[in-house]
Amino acid sequence: MPIGGGDEVAVTPLVRPRTWSSWTVTRAGILLVSDLPDGKSHLSVYDPTKRTVHELAALQTAPHWVGATADGKKVVINDSAERQISLLENLR
Repeated sequence: MPIGGGDEVAVTPLVRPRTWSSWTVTRAGILLVSDLPDGKSHLSVYDPTKRTVHELAALQTAPHWVGATADGKKVVINDSAERQISLLENLR
């Protein structure tokens, strides 16, 4: 939504998180989990300055929740059944 008000517009069709809770904002951009056509899930980051999506890691399971440090170098995810929490470090 523009700062001065007005209608909402999509950031980009490239930003398509798998659930409402599988994305977060970092200084590097929007960190998100998306499903690929092969059915696997990937952790990616959308860079708003370049308007590009960069894949960071393939995931073993599709997570429900995603959280990250402000610099985006550490990410916490859980599995879709919410039974296991994983920490991914040194991303980029």
